[in-house]
Amino acid sequence: MSAEIANAFAGEFIQSNLQRKFDSSSYAREFVSNQMTEAKQRVEQAERNLNDYARSTGLIRTGDAAGENGEAATGGSVTSASLLQLNLAANQATADRVAAEGRWRAISSVPLLSSREVLGNSTVSSLMTNRATTQAELQRELSKHLEDYPTVREKRAQLARLDSELQSAAQSVRNSIRAEMLAAQGTEQALLAKLESIKGENLREQDKNVQYGLLKREADTNRTLYDGLLKRYNELNATAGISSSNVSIIDSAERPSVPTSPNMFKNLLLALLIGVGLAALTLFIKDQLDDAIRVPEDVESKLRLPLLGVVPKATGRDPDSEMGDPKSPVSEAYNSLRAALLYSTSAGLPQVMLVTSAQSAEGKTTTSFATAASLARMGRKVALIDADLRRPSIHRRFGLANDRGLTDLLTSGDPVESAIQATPQENLFVIASGPIPPSPTELVSSPRMEHVVQELARTFDVVVIDSPPILGLADAPALSALADGVIFVVESDRSRRGSLKTALRRLRAMRPILLGAVLTKFDPTRSGNRYSEYYGYQYYTYEHNDRERD
Repeated sequence: MSAEIANAFAGEFIQSNLQRKFDSSSYAREFVSNQMTEAKQRVEQAERNLNDYARSTGLIRTGDAAGENGEAATGGSVTSASLLQLNLAANQATADRVAAEGRWRAISSVPLLSSREVLGNSTVSSLMTNRATTQAELQRELSKHLEDYPTVREKRAQLARLDSELQSAAQSVRNSIRAEMLAAQGTEQALLAKLESIKGENLREQDKNVQYGLLKREADTNRTLYDGLLKRYNELNATAGISSSNVSIIDSAERPSVPTSPNMFKNLLLALLIGVGLAALTLFIKDQLDDAIRVPEDVESKLRLPLLGVVPKATGRDPDSEMGDPKSPVSEAYNSLRAALLYSTSAGLPQVMLVTSAQSAEGKTTTSFATAASLARMGRKVALIDADLRRPSIHRRFGLANDRGLTDLLTSGDPVESAIQATPQENLFVIASGPIPPSPTELVSSPRMEHVVQELARTFDVVVIDSPPILGLADAPALSALADGVIFVVESDRSRRGSLKTALRRLRAMRPILLGAVLTKFDPTRSGNRYSEYYGYQYYTYEHNDRERD
């Protein structure tokens, strides 16, 4: 029953479509025919009005007087064509007059026989040649005879006659150039006068062209409408007797052998695609919202900072013990950091360096201590300042007293040397924090702090400042303005929820020189074997095993 209903519906639809097309075609032909009659009358009347107006105003058109938008086209009348030709002729006459005046000024401002126009004349050139020949002959006669000798008198008379002819010819050349100039001036004045007359006629004709353009546009519009109706009428006549339909039956309805829905395979495939898409979208959103730094490549991609070094996580022992072993991965990492700092700027190693981090317990103090110690081992005289006036810890690493330090220097006028303490390591000196003050931010932001840093920079090769974290405190941004470079310490695999970018935004507000970032507590074994081998985590283990086998 379903198949029969579908087939019957298709057949009746095709029949109805053919009848509807035939009925609509008949009605359309009649309607277009009536419209054509009215359009033809409007075209004839518009063209008749256009010709009557042109005849009554005396407009003589040499071409189509209306442009695409109905405006009167320039150059469409005899007056416009005459104006264009006279304008070109006047411009040429002006150019000829200027050239003639130039030639006249050139020939009238120099001696007669010094002008190029005169010398270039063939008659003058021939006379000058004859004069030179006669002058030579006169000189030969004078070398043989006296002044009253007949041949001498004859040559002198001939020379005088040639001079007279030469002057006359040169004067004729000058007069001809002057005559050309006067003629050019007269021609130019006549053309300009005629041009002004034609301009007036053209301006008066432009007012007439406005109405002419309106009438022409109306005639063109009616003609276009008539042409469109005529084309449509011909198309309707051509298709009137055709009884074809644009609807055809491709396949007749048949009873299906199996149900079309539900399709288990299709549903499973669709569910798989949707699941994979949702999983990919979830991972993408999680990656965008996660700002944790897990691998060294994240430093440059997420923080837009150069990577100065990667410090692996200490295994078994505390970081201070591993730094005491020159072959430990931690020592090697800080040696790499020292090498990077030596070439971190165009001038080499910055003299005053600030070490800071976004939050506490990220390895900032350890990095300050290791950097200062590593530079001291190179023979540099290094001063390490504990500027964390809230939780100082540098003095404990060296077993020094903290009864006097940076706080005393900032609250008094004591010399800087009074707070410097030597350490067991050669070339390394420490300024402890001193007693904890009630307002550390005001002390580190005072002019006295800048004076202390400048004094230390004049005394020591390198000054390393261990500052408090950036978030929640104003000490580190204030101290960054006093340093030649800032080292930003980042703990690996620590979720912060935007704290890193917030800290960098606060730090960059002081416009410091950011040398780069140091990734600390990095566990290469959790990030794949390529990081374990690349960062030297297994280098000394392999070396030890090789020696045991030998």
